[in-house]
Amino acid sequence: MPRSLPRLAAHLAASLAGRLAPPLVVGLAAAIGAAPSALPHGAVWRPPSDGVTNPGGAGAPTTGGRGPSTGGVGARRSAPNLDRWEAWWYFQREAYLPRHAAGRLETQSSVPGYLSGRSDRMPADSPLLPSEARNRLLPFLITALRDESTEVVDAAAIALGRSVATGMAGPFLAPLQKTLAHAERTPRQAAVLGLGILGGPEAAALLREIVVDSGEGRRLCGATGPLDELLRGLAALALGLTDQRENVELLAGLARAPTADREIAAASVLALGHHASHAPFALAELARLLEDGSLDRDVRAQVPIALQRLPGGRALLGTLLRLLAEKATSDEVSRSLVIALGALAQPDEAEVVEALLRAADDHTDSVTRHLALLSMGRVYERGGAPDEASAVLRKRVQEKLLAEVRDPERRTNRAYAALALGIIGRGDRALAKDGKASAMTGLVGAKLIEELEGARDPSLRGAFALALGLMGEPEAGPKLKTTLEGTSNPIEQGHLALACALAGERSAIPTLRERLGDRSLHPAVRIDCARALGLLEDRGFEGELLARMATADDLPQAAAYAKALGLLGGRAAVEPLLELAQKQSLPEFRRAFAVVALGLLAEKSELPWNAGYLIDANFTTLLRPLTEVFDIL
Repeated sequence: MPRSLPRLAAHLAASLAGRLAPPLVVGLAAAIGAAPSALPHGAVWRPPSDGVTNPGGAGAPTTGGRGPSTGGVGARRSAPNLDRWEAWWYFQREAYLPRHAAGRLETQSSVPGYLSGRSDRMPADSPLLPSEARNRLLPFLITALRDESTEVVDAAAIALGRSVATGMAGPFLAPLQKTLAHAERTPRQAAVLGLGILGGPEAAALLREIVVDSGEGRRLCGATGPLDELLRGLAALALGLTDQRENVELLAGLARAPTADREIAAASVLALGHHASHAPFALAELARLLEDGSLDRDVRAQVPIALQRLPGGRALLGTLLRLLAEKATSDEVSRSLVIALGALAQPDEAEVVEALLRAADDHTDSVTRHLALLSMGRVYERGGAPDEASAVLRKRVQEKLLAEVRDPERRTNRAYAALALGIIGRGDRALAKDGKASAMTGLVGAKLIEELEGARDPSLRGAFALALGLMGEPEAGPKLKTTLEGTSNPIEQGHLALACALAGERSAIPTLRERLGDRSLHPAVRIDCARALGLLEDRGFEGELLARMATADDLPQAAAYAKALGLLGGRAAVEPLLELAQKQSLPEFRRAFAVVALGLLAEKSELPWNAGYLIDANFTTLLRPLTEVFDIL
């Protein structure tokens, strides 16, 4: 029978005893025993953390510092302290860290399979799992939906959705539909998400019934009464992944309905932002919602986030600028406005850059100020400086950000400004015709190295390190490696590992291998070390991870190795993981995480399925459906 949450809590607490501070172990066990969401779908384990700057924060910032609910189902909860650069990095990192490193190292192209859903032949350098390897695991995933372990079923539902091309969804709809009526709550929720990831009109039709809580939706879920709001909110987000015209009016109606649950309404808004095939219709609805001052502030805050993800969203730049300037605009909405402006604006649009400069200096909300700094980086990351006027403005922005970095009186701004400089430098180097960055970018790199050497705050050092890695500063690699070797601080080790990888510092490989094998390190740190090894093309990392996964004797180890294998592995990992997943004598958590790794490994796209909800998100709004999607591996 599936292990109950209290038993899992006891197991995890016992496995961590002696490695973590006693209050943290006790708190973790209490959290898992008391909160069903502590073990989310896909057997994903949320590491212990009391804030995003702690080791666990690198893996799950949405869980840090969260206060209790202040009301019933759907009530607004006290927000975690997410005014931390680590939270932004957690959500944005998939835009900068390539996956499937082992797949990139493999040179043979695959024979096209009936589930590839891509071109006639997969390119030799494709990181995606070859069709024949993908086809090998699909029958097992269907069987795993009937497993006695709830955790295995959770993982299989998500893995199936992410492994099958939408055009070939037909044979896999029925098994996922049946799982909607599972006796346990979390497999039902995982099946909802699996259907959305699978995509297609048939899956969308099922999800629409669930999100509106129809009689047919209740029948599908085996319910005799109203469906719970979390399930319906997840169904709304899943509908966005299906991108069907029939969804648009329904989602817009849910978003604006006066009696709608706040979290379902917010999820519906975000789902509208994923209807790229029907962008004119979705944008028209979002434009109406943006002007609706009666909307709940958290619901309205999702509108700029949704519209900036749609083709044609730039048509609303003027409206976004006007709302940002209005004093009546809530802080929650202002944060989303600066995020959207950073994602949409071009570097020659001085009016937008000036608005972001003003917000960074003068806005009364510190989070909006910090996000405005990052958004200036986003503007120049993508487009460089196409003319002399925009080059002058870019230099002005860089000078302003560098002054923020170097001002000890502006302590809370320094990390954000450094990261903004890092992504501006990244864009500058990528777009330079001769491969050389501008003189200003070169100066920024030198100054960031100085700041890294002089910083004492581990969190700040991590930000400086990642900024240098992101911008590809050629002189930074040796310094980053030395800093990694010299620190035992759990906060910064993972960030330094990834910074070394981004900088291409292959001499760090021995240190990274040593850290990967250190059982005392937090799983999030080991995941970062493994990911760094993959990015540095260490051909030995995949075999080492497989060996460690086969002997993982607790949840933290299994979580770390499963995620690392799924993100980095290639076809060689398929058979060993299948063997682990099917071995009934193994602990449930190890089998479940083997399924998680298989799903990650077989992803049908280079970006993970939830990246569209992660990148450029307003992560400061606490919404349960979105939190669930954020936390799934």
